[in-house]
Amino acid sequence: MLTDELPVHVKKIKRALERVWPSVRAAGSDEQRQLLGAMYDTLTLAERLYYEVPDDGEEAWNQWRHDVIRPLSLCINSSELLLTDPDNPLSDAQRQDIQTVFDEAVQLGQLIDELYNQRVHP
Repeated sequence: MLTDELPVHVKKIKRALERVWPSVRAAGSDEQRQLLGAMYDTLTLAERLYYEVPDDGEEAWNQWRHDVIRPLSLCINSSELLLTDPDNPLSDAQRQDIQTVFDEAVQLGQLIDELYNQRVHP
């Protein structure tokens, strides 16, 4: 079931952020630290929503989708900034972890859209 996959992707994103954090905290730029911190904090605040999928009602689904897409958008956009910033290049290990964050967030967004469309627009 699609809803079972949502927390799996969230956990993968958080693990990648936790792996990259020590090296960025120690030697990264202020911008890198701020972006990673914001990504982790926002995703952590929204994490419970990935376990509390609405049962029915278009209004409840619309609100849920809005609430879970916002942290993903932050993760996707911030990852893109980190991956493409020529002034503050990432190490290979950091790049791999940030790429994981990006890829998992994109996949999670696609799952949310698919789930939303199945429930609201069958």
